[in-house]
Amino acid sequence: MHYLAFKLSKLELKIKRIKVSDTLTADELKKRMLNSKDIQEHNRWQALYLAKTRMLLAKEIADIIGVSVFTINKWVYDYNHKGEQSVYSQSRGGNRTSFLSWEEEEQLLQDISRRADKGLLVVVKTIKAETCFSTWLEKGCPQAHTP
Repeated sequence: MHYLAFKLSKLELKIKRIKVSDTLTADELKKRMLNSKDIQEHNRWQALYLAKTRMLLAKEIADIIGVSVFTINKWVYDYNHKGEQSVYSQSRGGNRTSFLSWEEEEQLLQDISRRADKGLLVVVKTIKAETCFSTWLEKGCPQAHTP
């Protein structure tokens, strides 16, 4: 048992505490954390704040925030090497892959609304068929994927 405790303490000495660059003070990190625009940004600032103020291990910070140790190390590395901008949430973009333009989509919704106002039953299958057929006449309609 004594040997195991010795090995464990030796292993703990090899684990390094996270070092956050001195670009911002602890108070500035805390202010940014409290003024974050979303939870992802808040978590990044919180990780940096905890590392700077409490000198915690990546594993301890990961357990507190609920992310992996890899994520904590990546956030700190990015902050230390890329600066403050790496913390702010980036737009994830979007993949709007549709066959209709915004105008065509608005027209379709108006048509559906008119039918519904007349008491007609509007179902997805019919809408898809009509939309695909009219789009196919103009652009060529790819096969619809159905699971």
